[in-house]
Amino acid sequence: MQRRPSGRVASFVSGCLVSSVHFVRRWTEWTRWTMVDTAQAILDKYKDQEFPYGRALPVLANQLMNRYLKNLCELAGFNKPITRTCYRAGQRVEETYPKYEMIGTHAGRRTFICFALSSGIPPQVVMKWTGHSDYQTMKPYIAIAEKTKADAMKLFDEELKK
Repeated sequence: MQRRPSGRVASFVSGCLVSSVHFVRRWTEWTRWTMVDTAQAILDKYKDQEFPYGRALPVLANQLMNRYLKNLCELAGFNKPITRTCYRAGQRVEETYPKYEMIGTHAGRRTFICFALSSGIPPQVVMKWTGHSDYQTMKPYIAIAEKTKADAMKLFDEELKK
């Protein structure tokens, strides 16, 4: 695994390029991409502050972040009942929860992947951004909306007509 450059990660950010290795500790390769203005503004906001482990941003433990997200979603009224089906010891089990109980940081990851793919960003690019090593590992995260499937079919139809 490559060693992260010494110093704060914020000092590593230059020319609107950033290493993604500091976001997920299991990644072993450096990936760079052009920062969108909103992300750059967030980095700029914290550029003069010091954070533990030389991080560029304040980081909460995932469990604490998920608790905060659930509380926020509850306050926002995300109360629609969601039924989850799973199998335990070969028996089908259905459990119903208010929607806010099902929200976590991983929902943001799935949403990002779906929006990126729906926007026409090639899967290979999304995979590089999200750290998926092959299509099979990315596949379970993709919940493509009916509109996206219909749009894809229209593109396919247009190609056939050429």
